[in-house]
Amino acid sequence: MDLVQNFSKHKYAPAKQSILRDIVVCMALLLCGKLSIPTIEATLHCFRPIISHYDYLISVASMSLDSNESVRDDEHHPGQWFVDMTLFLWDSIPLTANVSQSVFPNSISIILDFMYKYLSDENDNLINKVLVSARNIEIKCLGVIHMKTDKFFNEMKHLTEQSFLRNEKTVTYIIESYLANQTASKEKYLLFVQDLLTAIKRVEGIEGDKDKYG
Repeated sequence: MDLVQNFSKHKYAPAKQSILRDIVVCMALLLCGKLSIPTIEATLHCFRPIISHYDYLISVASMSLDSNESVRDDEHHPGQWFVDMTLFLWDSIPLTANVSQSVFPNSISIILDFMYKYLSDENDNLINKVLVSARNIEIKCLGVIHMKTDKFFNEMKHLTEQSFLRNEKTVTYIIESYLANQTASKEKYLLFVQDLLTAIKRVEGIEGDKDKYG
């Protein structure tokens, strides 16, 4: 699909080109309701920023990202396909301190914003699936940045199925777990709390303001 190949700023191996193509195809189906050259062109033109973001995610994904065979093409359910592709890409990006600070915060904000705007109300389960993944990533990033490990997530993963704001004890539990961690810096406690609250606002704040994306 030359239109998609010409869109990308990166020179990809065929497998990564296929991933970008699938992103554009499922977006065209989701947003236009059918697949054709005009709908592909319209999608590339009108949604250039979000497609460019996915192009960027593909570029920073693991070098071992050879294909998206684990994601089933589903032209009859483009919302599901789009969500599966998103989670596949997030999972393919190596979690380092630099990535935790430079890639995921922006990506989570951009993608949640787009999904609240363009996934219909019938897709609440899909959005919840993305929110769970976003919460998982946020906790892992906090561990990598502040404790130099993603193992911190193992203690927190039971919390990510629901909003961090649903239970008032959740934030307290996360902070207490940080203080109890042997690798945590007590001197940087306030920075951890600040980053935690920023992460919660990034995920749950968008969820709470859902109506503005209607």
